Amino acid sequence: MLKTTREEYIGVYAEASSLQKLIDYFNTQKRDFEDQIRELEDLIADQKAIVKEQEEKAKAAAAVAAVTKAQLAVFKIHQEVVEVEEELAEAKKTKEEKLVTLNTEKTTLEGALKEAKAELKKNEVQKAGLDAALKTTTAKPEVTRITTEITKFTETITAITGKITKLEGKATKVATGITTVTETMTGTIEELTKKLAGLKEEAAKDEAAAAKSIETLPGTAGNKTPAGGKKPAGPTTGVTDVATTIIKATEEAKNKRIECARASKRLSNQKDSISQYIV
Repeated sequence: MLKTTREEYIGVYAEASSLQKLIDYFNTQKRDFEDQIRELEDLIADQKAIVKEQEEKAKAAAAVAAVTKAQLAVFKIHQEVVEVEEELAEAKKTKEEKLVTLNTEKTTLEGALKEAKAELKKNEVQKAGLDAALKTTTAKPEVTRITTEITKFTETITAITGKITKLEGKATKVATGITTVTETMTGTIEELTKKLAGLKEEAAKDEAAAAKSIETLPGTAGNKTPAGGKKPAGPTTGVTDVATTIIKATEEAKNKRIECARASKRLSNQKDSISQYIV
């Protein structure tokens, strides 16, 4: 009986030891699995952080690209505005210069015509007096003298009449030129004025769009870190610096656009004068 009990005890102890070892084995495996799970969770968290950073970086880069595109559009429309302003100013200046020249010539011709007509009238009066004297003169020498004088006055009157005809032709041509310049240049000025108004309206819209696009950049009024939050250093930090630079450069470029475009326009207008000095 005692032997049986001892054998049973040994058997039970052996079985209990085996079960404990099995439990210890599974507990070890469990701890290993838990450690692996924690490592995987940490890895997943790291990957999520990387993905988030990349998304933020891509978003910021896209915002910079959009701002750059908007600023280029503004720069282009401002160049067009300045060019049309220069064309309009040039058209007004050309009209004024041409009209000044034509009106000066008109005044000169009117003075010459007045003088020629006065001279013509004077010679006609003198010739009329000689014609009247010739009718009452019978002495041959006097008739010959008067006839000679009449012939000279007739030739002078013919010459003056021809001169008047030419002056009137020139005056008519000048008057036509004044009308043509006025109508043509006025039409051009009206067309450029209308075009300029449209461009300025378009420029205002582009300016507004460009200003709005800047607000999408990191670190700007439209895209700030929430109050009380600390802005972490990350992939967008450099982009934010770029954004700040773009904002400052945009304002500076805006102030220089007109001068730049006008200088280009003047250079284009003066290229013929400049080319003669280039060997």
